[in-house]
Amino acid sequence: FPSHDKYAVIETFVRPILEIQSQARLEHKEIERLNKIERDLASSQRNQLLKKSEKGLDTKMKAELSAIDQKLENYRETKAPIFLIDDTTPEALTENLCFQNSQSSIQAEGQFLDNLSRYSENSSPNLEAFNKAYSCEPISVHRKGKEAIFQDKPHLVLCIGAQPEIIKPKLRNSAFMNSGFSSRFLITLGKSQLGNRTFQAPALSTQIKDKWNSRVKTIWDSYRDWE
Repeated sequence: FPSHDKYAVIETFVRPILEIQSQARLEHKEIERLNKIERDLASSQRNQLLKKSEKGLDTKMKAELSAIDQKLENYRETKAPIFLIDDTTPEALTENLCFQNSQSSIQAEGQFLDNLSRYSENSSPNLEAFNKAYSCEPISVHRKGKEAIFQDKPHLVLCIGAQPEIIKPKLRNSAFMNSGFSSRFLITLGKSQLGNRTFQAPALSTQIKDKWNSRVKTIWDSYRDWE
């Protein structure tokens, strides 16, 4: 985007997403509060049952213990949803995608790529999650000492409004190119505004903003219905 109005465009993009994220986090906070009550109750019941079974568990106690453990699993603690990310590492992105299948980063500058570019050629970044999320390929992580995590349909959107001189050198990084990461970007250049720039660019029309807000909320409602 031209530098004089790209911030307005990016702000228009992210506003409805942030509103949905804020509402989703409020809903999660209430659900997590109720889940904690259920977890605490189940944990208390489990402790009482184990005290009664100091001499061993009979068939009935085993069934009760199994039911309590299932209840603890059903009401396990979860992370608050995050739909927009400003910066992340490959490892953190993988974990977030496994927890929540869709993530996005919409930025006026290239901060997202800056972090990935810090790796040297001899220590290339792990871009597997980025590449797989582009085409919704399944990902899984199995680390020693940690519970395995999976995601069947990861989804990642990256939108960066930085100047071409900033983006192109980063995407020409050999680690990015050899992994196929660079080829997954669509680079578009608008009509040059050289000589036509103004310090007070016209604001985006209310009609465009309303249509975008409506479209994002429609997608979100459809996603929730599908869940």
